[in-house]
Amino acid sequence: MNPVRILLFIFVTTLSAQRVTGQPESLPPYEKVYHHFFATYNEDTLDLGTRSYLHFARRPTGWYVQLEDIHARKVTSEQPLWDPTKDSWSKLDSPFVLRKSPVDPDTQYPYYAADSPFFALNLYYGYRGWEDDVIRTLEPVGVSLADRQLYQLGRAWTSLADDALWPERTWENEALRYDTTWNEKDLPAVLIRRYVQCQDSAIANYGKLAARNPRFVTYIGTIRADYSNAYMIGWLTLEMLGQDKAAEHYLTDGLFNPFVLAYFRSELEGCPPHAIWFTSGDNDVCEGLYVHFHDHIRPDVTIASEQYISESRYIRYLTRLLPPSMRLATKLPAEVYKAGKPVYHYLEAADLPVGDAATRLAAIAANWKEKPISDVNPVNMPLVLTFKTAGDTDTGRLFSWTPTQNQYLLEGDLFFSDFFATNAFQRPVIFSEPTFGLQSYARPYGLLNRVFPDSANQAAIDKATDYNLDFLLHRCRYGHLDSLSKRDRMVQTRVDAYLYSYYQTVSALMMASRNSDAVTLLDNYFRLFPDSLIAFNSNTLALIQWYYYGGDLSKADNMIEVLIRRVIANEDAARLKGDDVAIREGDLTLQGILKVLDNHARGGEVRQRLEEAQERVKEGRP
Repeated sequence: MNPVRILLFIFVTTLSAQRVTGQPESLPPYEKVYHHFFATYNEDTLDLGTRSYLHFARRPTGWYVQLEDIHARKVTSEQPLWDPTKDSWSKLDSPFVLRKSPVDPDTQYPYYAADSPFFALNLYYGYRGWEDDVIRTLEPVGVSLADRQLYQLGRAWTSLADDALWPERTWENEALRYDTTWNEKDLPAVLIRRYVQCQDSAIANYGKLAARNPRFVTYIGTIRADYSNAYMIGWLTLEMLGQDKAAEHYLTDGLFNPFVLAYFRSELEGCPPHAIWFTSGDNDVCEGLYVHFHDHIRPDVTIASEQYISESRYIRYLTRLLPPSMRLATKLPAEVYKAGKPVYHYLEAADLPVGDAATRLAAIAANWKEKPISDVNPVNMPLVLTFKTAGDTDTGRLFSWTPTQNQYLLEGDLFFSDFFATNAFQRPVIFSEPTFGLQSYARPYGLLNRVFPDSANQAAIDKATDYNLDFLLHRCRYGHLDSLSKRDRMVQTRVDAYLYSYYQTVSALMMASRNSDAVTLLDNYFRLFPDSLIAFNSNTLALIQWYYYGGDLSKADNMIEVLIRRVIANEDAARLKGDDVAIREGDLTLQGILKVLDNHARGGEVRQRLEEAQERVKEGRP
């Protein structure tokens, strides 16, 4: 190549890299943008939540604010909020009106603060087409991309893949895929090829980053988690579309952290025979599906994802495409589940006749309606559906269920009403995190939660407690932890999940006056997860206090001292970084320790250590 061309290429690449890294940082952060908007403009004139949605958008040309019509699902107004050429706020025109009195945005609009991580993760974000802008900006830079930019490029391709199959969606941030079709062959092949291309591009960028910097921390853990999730989401999406052949190459070897996989193997192995397990979130369903279908663990169990049960194609997958032993049976016709418009589906209590589950399901099918949620005026009477069970030990018991919104059914509730009437608890029902009004019926079972139709059946609950004790002590696979584990957020999340299972089981044992068994379980947890491998935190305090209740005061005091040292070390590090959130969290943990010591009248050296720690924190001494 001509030397002049080489120098020109290096110059352009360097200039592009500088422009990529400099432009977003030259704009105000998202938090400052939403603070400015709500402190300056009167939102009451916009009918937010009833007539309009409000969105902020960070484009290559600066910050913008958008209004979207709820019913039409179209952006009706977009105006610049920050002008980077002038380095100043722009003045908004109608329909935005200046505020006359001050307001605290954090107090009145916490929802908008929750969007902060997504703007922090992405180069551009918050408008239709942000992915294309990111790709156009970053891909020409090539090998010169920094780790963060490579991650942003992967995220852009991941989001673009979500749009590839259903490009008609009216708003890119809408969580659900609105799909008016049912047949797996009705999507044009070009759309499926486009989806695979986008998903493969995301995987390629995540893979480059994982090879270059395996410790790179992302929103969900390390880059290996994003890389692995992208494979499994690709697999599930194509399976859901009936594209088994295209899905095959996504079910590959070597995905996910081994410790995390051990956790999900234990979850599956702890399920009762022929259970139906409802997972929650990508970081639950992806790992569960991987060990289920790749490692062939527990083929008798059916895994269903709560986050997809409002999608007609996913329900079709569960009821028709899975192998017969794993399918879910339903009675309602497929057409009832077809979501043709971006609206909430609902059924009011007044539409349901008195009768058995079959009669009520027929009424649901006949009276199912589509309306925007703003047009729903539910009656005051709560909606309670009653089903007869047909399980091995509770045949004929009545199971009463009040759905999520208390007075009307949403689409996910419709699925569960159909599911309960059809399943009749002939197969055990398991949840990662019980929702849809089922919390009061769920009890810990292994590392998951089992729904007991009769929540007053103490014998069944006691039997579950015995099972949990044996499972956690002798049958659970805990995987291997090393000195780097505490750096992985995904690992920490799973350890917190273990802690919660231990806490629930220890609590049940203490309530049954089985203190010796409870202390044995506590000893097992702290042997597996010492502070040297997984840093103690405020959640650990909840488990430590059971030692006091169990009468093992010296162990409790020792663990409290370890926790105090951990809090001090964390606060010292947070102070050096200027991390006020971490400092406040440490202060709250020390206050929690003080409360526990007061509750159990503990003094002596452990009290002295706490007082010394509080004094150091108060003075800001390292």
